[in-house]
Parts: sequence; structure tokens; C-alpha cells
Amino acid sequence: MSTLIDPELHLQAPFQVPLPQVRGGALLLVRPAPHGSATYLAWLAMVVGLGFLGWPFVTVILTVLREVNSVPLLAPAFTLVGFSVSLWFSCRHLLWAEERQALGQRLRNFWRRVSLIE
Repeated sequence: MSTLIDPELHLQAPFQVPLPQVRGGALLLVRPAPHGSATYLAWLAMVVGLGFLGWPFVTVILTVLREVNSVPLLAPAFTLVGFSVSLWFSCRHLLWAEERQALGQRLRNFWRRVSLIE
């Protein structure tokens, strides 16, 4: 089984992390081990820990967005900016076939870099 841990680093990891697997067209970045194993408990602790760490950030972001939306004329201005950017992107990248193909190629290259699948 391939791992993300480099054997030349001579580090001892508490568990080995398997490479992502493609099943049914979906990339499984995190695959838990069987229930009851030490690897599963470490995976569960990581997921729960990230959830608890993420909760304050989500709360702060939602509070800031609520306050920004309460400022008069700011919410409609953001809506206008979002519509304008969407219109620009559509005209720039999606209107012509050559641009669509170039965008698709860039997205495929990006996916190849981040998915760890050759």
C-alpha cells in the first residue's frame, strides 16, 4: 500500500495515511479505517478536532456578514459587484469555444496537481 509518508525521512508515524482512491468518479480524500481500530480513533479525533476548531471561525464569519448586510446600500452594492463579475467571467471564458477549451484544460491541469492521481 502506498503512503504519503516519505520513507527517506525516517519518521515513525502512528498510522499510515493511504493515498486517495477513485471510486465511482468521486475522490475520497479521507478514508476512515475499520471501526474500533487505533487508526479509526485517530481519524475520528482529527475530524472532531477540526470541527471544534472550525466552529469559532464560522461563527465570526457569519457575525461579520450579518453586520455588513445591515449597512444600508452595502448589500445591494455587493450584489451588483457579484453580478458584474459573473457577467465578465461568462463573457471572458465561456462565450467562445477556444476560451472554454483553454479554461477546461487549466481546470484539468489544476485537478491533476491537487488530486494526487496520475
